Amino acid sequence: MAVMYVGLVVVGLLMAVLAPAKADDPPPWFIGLILGCFGIPFGGAYVAAFFVPRRPWAWVYHLVLICVGMTSACCLPACIPLLIFWIKPETKAFFGRA
Repeated sequence: MAVMYVGLVVVGLLMAVLAPAKADDPPPWFIGLILGCFGIPFGGAYVAAFFVPRRPWAWVYHLVLICVGMTSACCLPACIPLLIFWIKPETKAFFGRA
């Protein structure tokens, strides 16, 4: 997910800089701005997940990120098994939530 959202920022920047403007479409810089507005915060949240410590709140943080991933139908095949693994007692104990 981190790669997808960082890629979204890159595509937004490329669209804003390189895409030619068409008469009936919104300007490319506006589309790039919208993609960046979604990509930067979500990409930052997913990249930050690699650096959070093993604390009880981090388990919840990762759970929220898994649930955000479940909003996309193409990510459901990966998110559902990950969610099943995530709510197991062993994983909770690893983060100190037991």
